Amino acid sequence: MINIQCHLWLDNNKFLDLTALVDTRATKSLISHSLVPEQYHKELKYKVVSRTIENRLVGITHYLEPTGIQFLDFTNNYSIKYDIPQVNINPAYIQSKDFVLGLNFLFALNGSVTVNRNFITLSKQIYTIPTTRYNNISKIAQKRGGQGSLEFLRQQKRNNPIENETIKLLTDFLSHEVEKGKDITKSINHPMILHLEKVGLIGEDITKSHIKYICKFKLKNPDITIRTANVEYSPLDKEEFKKQIPEMISQGLIKKSESPHRSAAFIVRNHSEIKRGKARIVYNYKRLNDNTVDDGYNIPNKDTLLNLIQKKKVFSKFDLKSGYNQLKLEESFKPWTAFTCSEEQFEWNVLSFGLKNAPSIFQRFMDSIFLKYDFCLVYIDDILVASQTVQEHEKHLQQVFEEIKKNGIVVSKRKMELFKRKISFLGLEIGNRKIELQSHISTKILDFPEKFENLKQIQAFLGLVNYARKFVPNLSKLVGPLYSKTTKNGQRYFNSEDIKLVKEIKMAIKNIKPLELPLVTDYIIIETDGCKEGWGAVLLCKPSKYSPKQEEKICAYASGNFQNKTSWTSIDFEIQALIYALEKFKLFLHKEFTVRTDCEAIVKFIKNDQSKKINRTRWVNLQNIIQGSGYQINFEHIKGKNNGIADILSRNINRLLLLDGQEKR
Repeated sequence: MINIQCHLWLDNNKFLDLTALVDTRATKSLISHSLVPEQYHKELKYKVVSRTIENRLVGITHYLEPTGIQFLDFTNNYSIKYDIPQVNINPAYIQSKDFVLGLNFLFALNGSVTVNRNFITLSKQIYTIPTTRYNNISKIAQKRGGQGSLEFLRQQKRNNPIENETIKLLTDFLSHEVEKGKDITKSINHPMILHLEKVGLIGEDITKSHIKYICKFKLKNPDITIRTANVEYSPLDKEEFKKQIPEMISQGLIKKSESPHRSAAFIVRNHSEIKRGKARIVYNYKRLNDNTVDDGYNIPNKDTLLNLIQKKKVFSKFDLKSGYNQLKLEESFKPWTAFTCSEEQFEWNVLSFGLKNAPSIFQRFMDSIFLKYDFCLVYIDDILVASQTVQEHEKHLQQVFEEIKKNGIVVSKRKMELFKRKISFLGLEIGNRKIELQSHISTKILDFPEKFENLKQIQAFLGLVNYARKFVPNLSKLVGPLYSKTTKNGQRYFNSEDIKLVKEIKMAIKNIKPLELPLVTDYIIIETDGCKEGWGAVLLCKPSKYSPKQEEKICAYASGNFQNKTSWTSIDFEIQALIYALEKFKLFLHKEFTVRTDCEAIVKFIKNDQSKKINRTRWVNLQNIIQGSGYQINFEHIKGKNNGIADILSRNINRLLLLDGQEKR
């Protein structure tokens, strides 16, 4: 058993200064009755029998819910605050004064502990903690003129000092672990992180934000008055407003209003709100949005952002805490945001969800800070830092931290992920040149019932399935019949065929394979196919133009349909399929590439340069696109039976288009 010094936090303001006994045989943490003030004792629903360190069976009736635990480190500080699950409280008749730290502490963090003679290492946060024995030995050694408590960690020569030996050791360990392929979920104890936590810029309190950026909105007609109909509220709704409105006022997000304008607020309790245990307030800003001039600032294309990652191996991610609410509104626009609820009338001091230009305004603000860094990808309030090596990543993070400090941005500590080989971003798992559907999305899809009871269930299911559009080549055929149920006159009833269909969709999701993220140096191939049922295309890559076919890897799928094209010939469909594919994959077509098609007429047309003979609009369009874009295309004819995936995509299109940027043709 090992003793370590710790602070066990009872709440946000009070902690117990304890010596913890680390017992790897204990499944639960256990604390003496006399150590915990009575007001923190909570009663268990059922009595639990536990074995004490004296090997004695006792009945446990109460527990403690700590808010965190900190350990005394080699620098004699209590720094990283870990989450800790409930701690059972020994009954009063047990005279022990112990606090036993059990394995549930590690299991809750998905971590592990490495026990050394003089210290232990928690592998979740990669943090080394000295034992009481080691601290005592160090003090005795120092009194005798020996080494201090950090000397055994020194990795460098005396003439090359470093500021913090603990950090250096952990950095070396971190580099080793990432190169070996292990995920690192928490940062080392970086001084800048500690500083940002101390001032609240890494945390969950948005009142610590001191962003100076002011949001400006232009109105089409500044002379009209916005008034929407009042909403009747249930007692439950009124209770929710009564709970949330004072909290929003105390945070400075809203204030009481005497504005002539009025938009209605109402309460939403969907599955996600029920899961987090807090209803959501929604604001009906439709009339205000209709009177607002569009902001043309672009939200980044997700494929463009993903293409920037390429060879990156180490990732960190930040999410702004209540991002929109950190930006202040221009004073003259505040009265326009006035809303009514059961708790009188209020107006916003900060940017709110529901306002028409909020995403564009927020993206502009974020780009003004981070766009200059090519290692930094920003999508509204999500920041991804991507680097080649750990050493490079540390430098990149330092720059990001400095921008956070300089601009007064609060990023969520709970959602912060650092030094990861694979990371979730834009609904995808990214890493090792692969993109995968996030596992929690697959799980949610598979957890749906196979028979839906109402329209909302169908829409929720299809909304989740839509995330898989890049990964399943014939998904549109599968989901088309379900989409027909969402139309105005759609049949909501589920029969045996519908249930079978849902099972097929789930099986397709279950069998999804990762897609390749092409490098700039890779050679690109596009396979296309078109027919009256629709068009399909596949993007592939391989190391070089002359690499064998078995080295080709699938990067993306695309598909769509043709509407009311009864006068078209089969060649018209093939030409238009190629035009759509070039448009869809244009991001990757910056140099020479190959197009494979089973339409021999297209290959002959290009190779024979029949520009003087063409008399069909689509031939002219194809030639203009190829020549006008400067594409260097090598056309290759393949037999229809060898163009399998593109053919499946084109013939299995129903009425639904599933990829970003697609439109019904």
